[in-house]
Order: sequence, then structure tokens, then C-alpha cells
Amino acid sequence: MAHQDEDQKYPFIYVKTHHDSQLVVVIDTGCGVISPDVGPKPQDLKNFIEANLLAVTAEPATSSRVDSAGTDWLVICTHCHFDHICGIQSLADAGAGIIASACDRDFINPEHCYVNSLCAASGRLTPDHQISQFATDGEMIQHRDRDLDLQLLHTPGHTPDSMAFYDLAERWLFVDDTVYECEGAMPWGEEKMVSILLSAQGDWLAWCAILDTILTSTVTV
Repeated sequence: MAHQDEDQKYPFIYVKTHHDSQLVVVIDTGCGVISPDVGPKPQDLKNFIEANLLAVTAEPATSSRVDSAGTDWLVICTHCHFDHICGIQSLADAGAGIIASACDRDFINPEHCYVNSLCAASGRLTPDHQISQFATDGEMIQHRDRDLDLQLLHTPGHTPDSMAFYDLAERWLFVDDTVYECEGAMPWGEEKMVSILLSAQGDWLAWCAILDTILTSTVTV
């Protein structure tokens, strides 16, 4: 889903549900503040997912509503930029496990995250969250001893901590801000060119190298 925010950045947030274990995997969490013209009352991301996604996909034999107290949350942060982590607070408060890249862990430690996340530049506070797992390149993600069929790939370039993930069950590769369409349709209907940006902490050579890796490497199946 695309989450409209006050800066009109429209970050994408991906949600994968595992109804047999009531596990919800959230990939990136947006900016945390929606545009006031979207609706009369902003919702935090956890409540939005429960009301608009989980309730709709709940098993008919159980209930039309999901018991939020029984929902287990796991968040994958593809990188630390504010438009990917600033919606994390409600999930962190609910006890979500939080996964980030083990590549250059110093880049995202609390001492440096305020600047490196661009929260300082955008006038935001860094959300109060703790990384529970630092994932290594090629690692198969597990949660509570369950294999989630998700393989993480380090993709430094856009930022040192950027990572993509491959969903083996669905056969989708999610590449985050490493690659996106050169021309895209904006949520308001405009077609426009979209340049791929590297932040001040980015690395052009690393980005070029990881593109080759994404295109030529074989993901474990």
C-alpha cells in the first residue's frame, strides 16, 4: 500500500499475513504522519493495518474482526531513512520484533540514527525502537523458530544499511529504494519521471555493484 504523508513522499509499505500463526510481517512503516486531506482523523500504522487489512482478510469461520491482542508483529526495515521508519512507533509499542541489516551496524546505532535517518534534516524525532535482530547477507528469516520463506540480501548503495528481501513462497523480490521505475504514475494521477536518488551517505560504486548482484546472482530456492 502507498501511504500518503504530509511531505507527499508516498512511501510503500508491504504487509504479509500468516493467519495460521496470527503473524503479520510489515516491511517498512512510512513517515508516520499522513496528509490532513486524506481523512478527518489520522491513524497510527498498527490501527490502520488492523482496521483495513486484517479485518478484511480474517477467516470467516472465526470472526470479521481480528483479536489485536493475539496478533504477533514483525517489522523489516529495509533501511533507516525517516520515510521508512517513522511509522514504526505503534508497532514497537505492541512488542513487534524489528529486523535491520547487520551491514554497517554503526550507521544505524542510536547515536547516529537521528542524522543518518534524515530525521534531523526533516525536523522529526527518531522513533523510540530497538532492533531485535540484525540480519546477515543471504540469511533466511525465522521468527519464533518458524521459517518465514524470506531471504534477506544486503544491497548497500542507496544507504549503507539498505537491504532487499526475496519471498520464496510468492517468488517476489522486493528491492526497496535500490531500484524503482524511471517513470511512474503518482497517486494523484500525474505521470512523471522519477530519478533514483542516492543520499549523502550513499555510495554510487556500491550501488552499481549491487545492481549486478541483483541481476546475476541466484537466490536460494
